[in-house]
Amino acid sequence: MSIVRYAAVLQAQPEGGFTVKGGVWIEPAAAIQAAMAVRAARQEQGRTLAELARSLGTSWAAAQKLESPRANPTIKQLERTAAALGKRLVLSIE
Repeated sequence: MSIVRYAAVLQAQPEGGFTVKGGVWIEPAAAIQAAMAVRAARQEQGRTLAELARSLGTSWAAAQKLESPRANPTIKQLERTAAALGKRLVLSIE
């Protein structure tokens, strides 16, 4: 499922989780959370994937993979992406 279709099915909750339409509580996998966070940060700034790719010094296809829930970006890639978006990467184990 694409991140766009996945996000369209979910409704964000203030606590950070999501409910599927119908009320079932789910917590997305870390890869999905990372993809959604990258996409949200990019869109919040009104930037395109091409602009993000240029900031990262990479190709459009490589930047697009950062927003794919099927991709498995490294922590270093996520840190570089966050920095390129003027953000910082924060991880937690709960």
